[in-house]
Amino acid sequence: MGLSPFGLTYSPNITLILLNKSAVIFGGNIAVTCYAPISYISAVVMLLMQGVSDGSQPLISLAYGEGKHDTTKAVRDLAYRFAFGVAVVCSVVLFLLRGSAAHLFGASEQVTMLVAQILPIFIIGFVFVSVSRVTTAYFYATGKNLWAYILIYGEPLTLCILLLILPNAMGSVNGTWVSVPLSQIIAMLLSLLLIHKNRTLEHQLPSHE
Repeated sequence: MGLSPFGLTYSPNITLILLNKSAVIFGGNIAVTCYAPISYISAVVMLLMQGVSDGSQPLISLAYGEGKHDTTKAVRDLAYRFAFGVAVVCSVVLFLLRGSAAHLFGASEQVTMLVAQILPIFIIGFVFVSVSRVTTAYFYATGKNLWAYILIYGEPLTLCILLLILPNAMGSVNGTWVSVPLSQIIAMLLSLLLIHKNRTLEHQLPSHE
């Protein structure tokens, strides 16, 4: 089971490496410089949502172990709503402050203006991440480790594939930025598919409420 939290902790580093490499190839040093404050900002939001999913995991695991499947689902759904709320609040605040966000990291005026243009692309993905993060915690809390691994390691793999295609197809570094929310959307869709697949199994289990 340790591969799940390990992947959640390590995958952002893989994303950072992939995006920096793609950014420097298609956008040069200025693109890498712009991505630096964006990565710091995104990391804070991701950690907040990771905190929600990690906080729900012991409660889900306890309820599932006791055979209280209705409670298990209720805690999971509560985590979904809370993570979604965190994502929405962060997205709205960052969108409103996008013009000055990079100033917090000592960026120049040029970089601050470019970050203001690029940041909304990354903001789009926050809501989708809120779903996939909680789903991952739910799966490894209920012993469905393979599904958790697919979600955790599938996202950076999807990002890698998109980075090989979109920047070349779009002919600019914008393909690099767009790859991020697209990989997060794919991870969310996969989460919903696996949850739907799991629903039938949940209904077949007796409840001991």
